[in-house]
Amino acid sequence: EGKNEEKNKEKEKKRKEKEKPWSLWSLWSLWSLWCSWCPRRPRPRCPLCPPQYQEAELLKHLAEKREHEREVIQKAIEENNNFIKMAKEKLAQKMESNKENREAHLAAMLERLQEKVRPPRGWKGKGEAPGHPSGHPAWLMGWHDPLGTPPKGGALAKIQVPPGRG
Repeated sequence: EGKNEEKNKEKEKKRKEKEKPWSLWSLWSLWSLWCSWCPRRPRPRCPLCPPQYQEAELLKHLAEKREHEREVIQKAIEENNNFIKMAKEKLAQKMESNKENREAHLAAMLERLQEKVRPPRGWKGKGEAPGHPSGHPAWLMGWHDPLGTPPKGGALAKIQVPPGRG
């Protein structure tokens, strides 16, 4: 109950101050009322509001700020687009370079493989291999036609030698 009584006393005190004829509250209320309906008084309607020229300057400043932000965003978008374009070009160049390197590597591997499969120089395909120390015929040593056809006839003709071995 003591707290309620104190609150009631404070409310009563504030109410009485508002009712005083020349209190700050009453003067401010009268001033704002007069500003709101006086035809000779230009806007702003109360002394706490900024004058119109300040509002215009503020609006102009905000418009400039908005325009600047728009320019900054546009510039960032352009830079991003340029970065993406450059990244795509670099990626395309790297992919092309990798493709060329891969093709060159495969061509070199194929060349080495063909050299292994190719019969020695000077060998005509029948008889002995030139310069072979054992003197055995070429088909006995596992050499065969570069086209992959197995040798015909002979003791080992039934044995299939896979191409590229030899």
